[in-house]
Amino acid sequence: MNSLYQRKFDIDYFEESTNNWRILSHLMDDVHDITVEAVISVPDMVIKNASIKFKKYPLEECLAIEKKASQ
Repeated sequence: MNSLYQRKFDIDYFEESTNNWRILSHLMDDVHDITVEAVISVPDMVIKNASIKFKKYPLEECLAIEKKASQ
């Protein structure tokens, strides 16, 4: 299988409460500025909430990802 793209995200984990972690991921390069945020319950590791925000993107289709993820 051939790789099409490779991106590196910075990811930070925060203990929001005893049972929840908040995870913030950020990708910034020449054409992207994307933030992904999730709240995960621990120890069962269930995603409670998640969002994606595109501040800068190369294609209009990118915004479809943001909209679809919000559903």
